[in-house]
Amino acid sequence: ASLMQLAAYDRSGEQVRALEEKGYYNDFTVSPDGKFAAVNVSDPESGSNDIWIIDLESEVQTRLTFGQEEELSPAWSPDGAEILYHAFEGNERVLYRKSVLGGSDKVEVHRSESIQLWPTAWHPDSAFVICSASDNNLWLVPLDPEREPVQWTDTDYLERSASFSPDGRWLAYSSDETGRLHAYVTAFPEGGRRWQVSGSEEGNAPKFDAQHTQILYYGIKLAKVMRAGYEVSGDDLQILRPEILLDARRSIKSDVTRDGNRIWMIESLEESGGLPVKLVLNWRELLRI
Repeated sequence: ASLMQLAAYDRSGEQVRALEEKGYYNDFTVSPDGKFAAVNVSDPESGSNDIWIIDLESEVQTRLTFGQEEELSPAWSPDGAEILYHAFEGNERVLYRKSVLGGSDKVEVHRSESIQLWPTAWHPDSAFVICSASDNNLWLVPLDPEREPVQWTDTDYLERSASFSPDGRWLAYSSDETGRLHAYVTAFPEGGRRWQVSGSEEGNAPKFDAQHTQILYYGIKLAKVMRAGYEVSGDDLQILRPEILLDARRSIKSDVTRDGNRIWMIESLEESGGLPVKLVLNWRELLRI
């Protein structure tokens, strides 16, 4: 494990902040109001992973999970009051939701011995989340524990890193259907036609901004965070030419605030760089499959 730092960049690609506290970070996501980060922190001695909440202004850190094994893939609720996450419990894989405000226990959402689900985004109506899975498809998981998850894609390809548009009408995700990993957008929930976002640089982990004007993603070949504008006309999309937003060679993960003015990154303190960045998701677990 390597020490990492959380740093923020503006829309021009200039670093505007770096938190003083360093840690063994391997995943994180910024809260809807941009004030907090849910961070997956590793303990190099025990090998366990827990989720902490970091106040991005005061830098105060509060531990959220206390499991003996691993808690991974935090995803914020639309109102910023809860975190959904994936936990290992022996041979079982469990999704829990837990309040970040304290005073309440975790609530089980789904438990399975057969498939691992990593939450990546809550739908804006808060009824369900979309997850990447160990079968390389996308799954919808209702937050009502009485309802079963639904497989949303059923292909022989790797499909992952999904996120919803602010109005919940569109879904962005990554797929290697062409033999290369690219970022796409499709209508939700009907699917069907899709629009490719990334170009020759390829693309992973696309995410919409809150203004509903652009999609950010990681340009794999360039090791850059990219952005592509888009326009909606009825049931049609026009994807504009992607452009480079900032360098990401030292980053393993990035996330953008809702207003699009700050891009936070987990960065290696080593100068060698060359690490693969991921927008919004923890793919360390998928690489073990």
